[in-house]
Amino acid sequence: MQQDGILSGWLTRLCERQRIQYVAMTVKREVYESVGGFYGVEYGEDWEMWTRIAARYPMAYTPEVLAEYRKHYSSISGKSFVTGKNMDSLRWVMQRIQPYLPPAERAAVAGASRKFYAHYALRVANTLWTKFKHRRGALAQALAAWKMSRDAGLLYKILKLYTRITLNI
Repeated sequence: MQQDGILSGWLTRLCERQRIQYVAMTVKREVYESVGGFYGVEYGEDWEMWTRIAARYPMAYTPEVLAEYRKHYSSISGKSFVTGKNMDSLRWVMQRIQPYLPPAERAAVAGASRKFYAHYALRVANTLWTKFKHRRGALAQALAAWKMSRDAGLLYKILKLYTRITLNI
């Protein structure tokens, strides 16, 4: 949105993929007390929480940047990238949030989510290879991408990555 306000149709959009960085979210304590705590997955537990909140409460937005998120591969999340566990956690979250959607939307949202995160895993794989030459991590993410979604464009990108890894370029 271009201005502050309550988000409409937000639950469906949020169930497609994580759109909120935890540092950018403010939640009243009573909301957490009402919906319960975070679940112990290594990656994506905030996405599951924001979905639970969005299913029961209106959510507001401001376009003003109020926080910044720094990403590094030595964090807990970063370490899960090199094993592919981040994608296992995301699959768990995707299954967990489906019941919050109307039944008629579930299959389409799940498909869009799997496709988005498959391509995300491949972007992570490419970063792990090009920046760090982390073969095991890149291959783990590529395999996780293929398990998540099997579209032709993704297969082409995976084959390109495998070729670059094999040729060490």
